[in-house]
Amino acid sequence: MSKISRAQDITIEDYLKYPKFYIPLFQREYVWGKEEIEEFWNDLIEENVQFLGSFILKDENYNHDNKTGFLEIVDGQQRTVSILLLLKNISRNLNILAGSRAEQY
Repeated sequence: MSKISRAQDITIEDYLKYPKFYIPLFQREYVWGKEEIEEFWNDLIEENVQFLGSFILKDENYNHDNKTGFLEIVDGQQRTVSILLLLKNISRNLNILAGSRAEQY
């Protein structure tokens, strides 16, 4: 059985700097619907909320020195996928906006 080797507080920015995440097959599939996403979003935009909960990661396949390999998500996969989907949609919409504004000039 694996043991917890360390716990640390990190920002979501630092969390997302890890190059690869792996979600094992025994984890449930992504099941968040509109209600969960709205609740998560509302938690993110509240002024005093700065805690996204705990994420449990196994790093036995990750080399911290050269940042290679992957981190296995044991707990936090729904939140991780939701954050990545949110950031991807923001990026896509910003690119669309930038493209339409560039066409105006």
